[in-house]
Amino acid sequence: MRTPILIPGSAHRASKSNELMLGWRAAENLGLHAGDTLRVGDRTYRTIRVSGADLAQEENLPGYRRRQIGLVFQLHNLVPQLSAVQNVEVAMFGTHLSRRQRRDRARTLLADVDLAGLEARPPTKLSGGERQRVAIARTLANEPEVLLADEPTGSLDERSVDLILDLFARLRAERPGMTMIIVTHDARVAGTADRII
Repeated sequence: MRTPILIPGSAHRASKSNELMLGWRAAENLGLHAGDTLRVGDRTYRTIRVSGADLAQEENLPGYRRRQIGLVFQLHNLVPQLSAVQNVEVAMFGTHLSRRQRRDRARTLLADVDLAGLEARPPTKLSGGERQRVAIARTLANEPEVLLADEPTGSLDERSVDLILDLFARLRAERPGMTMIIVTHDARVAGTADRII
């Protein structure tokens, strides 16, 4: 039996607009396991436990998020003044990795998302799909247990959507212990999930 990664707790409302909350109905009994992928719809906010830890009790949320959770946004949130490889490296600042190790890992991750040869380009010289793949590489830099993707294909053309969905399928195969949670309105994207809630 797999260890549950996310388990719903008691219902509450977010008190600050910058709090990260996932929602679902109180009546639903949700237990995600390592490797699960799902879509989260518009629901009531709930407490979240990750690997048994109540995030409301976590004293160092930024550090926890950096180590355990990867975030992919609809708009990539890349730093426009930095190159693709530097944007991926940023996620590894504050880790035990040396500058060279961060650079090597960033290059490897960019190659993993089919962007080898584009490492020196700034986001303004990349297509929307390429920028989103840089953002996904950045998300994977610290090997998160949970990947949260908020409308990751919402602003992309059909070809780029295909590339992102292929990438997510490859990630699921290569990283079976990573849980992917995808928030989407796109039925095609939702159809790739193990479960829809």
